[in-house]
Amino acid sequence: MTIPIPTTSYHFIELENTTLHCVKCGEGGPPLIMVPAMVSKIEQWTPFAQYMGQRFTTYFFELPGHGESTPYPEAFSTYLVPRTVEHLLEYLEIDRFTLMGFSFGGLLGLRTLDYLLPRIDRMILVSPALDKDALLFSPFKQAAFKAASSVLKYELIKKSVIGVMHADRTNNAFAEFISKVTNIDKQILVEKEIKHFPESTLEVMAASMNELLNLNYHSKHSPFTLPTYFGMSLYDDLIDYDKTLEIVEGLFTNLKTEQFSLPYHQPPVPYTFEEMVENFGQFLEMID
Repeated sequence: MTIPIPTTSYHFIELENTTLHCVKCGEGGPPLIMVPAMVSKIEQWTPFAQYMGQRFTTYFFELPGHGESTPYPEAFSTYLVPRTVEHLLEYLEIDRFTLMGFSFGGLLGLRTLDYLLPRIDRMILVSPALDKDALLFSPFKQAAFKAASSVLKYELIKKSVIGVMHADRTNNAFAEFISKVTNIDKQILVEKEIKHFPESTLEVMAASMNELLNLNYHSKHSPFTLPTYFGMSLYDDLIDYDKTLEIVEGLFTNLKTEQFSLPYHQPPVPYTFEEMVENFGQFLEMID
């Protein structure tokens, strides 16, 4: 039986310190805010939002400074995102909502949970990046990434990297290099269209990576008691499953989990809506 794709619409929403590029999927269900993974573009994540739109009225947005969302007036930080979520809720006239984060969106989700806890009904975490010790990078690679993210604050270095990313003769080699260093499939980098990244996106990437590589998350509100749903592949190639589960179990007392058997953190080519339903149908079913 063919499952109908939830209604989908795209919006530019002017908020206090950014114009946010958003997609809305689904009608009539309780509101869900999906905070994005690092430098995620709407067209890549619309099928995921549509999948969640079967149950929720789902909103997904591009991080300020990436895609078609305008940069913050100040330097990007994950601590700015919860306030942006709050502004979005005010614009949409939403009081209470469900919060969801995938990958780097896991950290953004926890920041938002700390800030807006009284308004959040449920927490959903899918393959979340929550601690530097859960990253499957060697100490040498982590040190190299820290150094790289630190020097990218210098204008000359930033412009040089952008030049390499944009040039036809070096773009492919750059993607190949990043793929080997990070274990991220090269096709994912191609799908993210790094050839067209502006400087603001590079700044978001550098700031996000720097925070993640130094992250040891703690919250004055934990352990959280709200209903929480955690899903992750046992064979995730970027984040350690056992360590992540241990962290989640320490943070949330009212927890349901779902194990996947996918051989990667995210697919090289974004799933279609039909593939999302086929691979993750059981996950949506367990959410109360």
